[in-house]
Amino acid sequence: MNQLITLTMAKVDESCIIRYKKGNLEVEALIEYKSLAQYLEKEEERENISIYDIFADTKIFSDTKKGLVADNDTLEKLFPNKTEEEMLKEIALHGDAQIPTSYLNEQREKKKDLIINYLTNQTINPQTKHRYTSAMLKDEIDSLKISILPFRNHIKQAEDVFKQLKVKIPIKFDSTIIIIQVESQFSGLIIKPIREFGTVEKQFYDDTGNMHMHIKVPTGRVDETIDFLKDKTKGSVSYHLQKDD
Repeated sequence: MNQLITLTMAKVDESCIIRYKKGNLEVEALIEYKSLAQYLEKEEERENISIYDIFADTKIFSDTKKGLVADNDTLEKLFPNKTEEEMLKEIALHGDAQIPTSYLNEQREKKKDLIINYLTNQTINPQTKHRYTSAMLKDEIDSLKISILPFRNHIKQAEDVFKQLKVKIPIKFDSTIIIIQVESQFSGLIIKPIREFGTVEKQFYDDTGNMHMHIKVPTGRVDETIDFLKDKTKGSVSYHLQKDD
């Protein structure tokens, strides 16, 4: 059974109207926009998030300001054979939320910073073999007027931004393979969290129980990954680097 992820409980004073329309039918609900932002961004974890943590009121209205609840006939036409939970999920995912502009702009800037930081660590100029600074990438993104979506995962957006940058500047993703050997008593501390740094391409155990692993990481995160390995193994990890060509 999946464990529900608890988001910040919905607060009426931080809520906004969200409208859901299909054809000539429309309903409204009251949603807490900060929790909605988390819900939309956590795409991989959505099924484990309680939709009831997002709405300030679980009623579905024909007119929220007047307090008029939508009739069953309208709901059945809009959401045939769906439960209340399924209806609320549909509204959260596909409704038009009247989120304050100031909050949208704030989240957009935060997302842009995450994208720039990701690309700074992940890419290089293939002509010079050097990295772009965050300021240089920001200038290029701004000059191209690349749209940043405030509630979309930053890594997925970074891949789209990269494609647009590539049209104007020489840029490519750069990675390094770290080949490691970890003593058996430390392997359990490494095996899951190491995947947050990159992609495990090979993993096996030798006759003595030591774990061997090849992990591909962004070149900009090599030092961070090695520091993590040294910390978890009390400095006993053996490793060497191999450029990913």
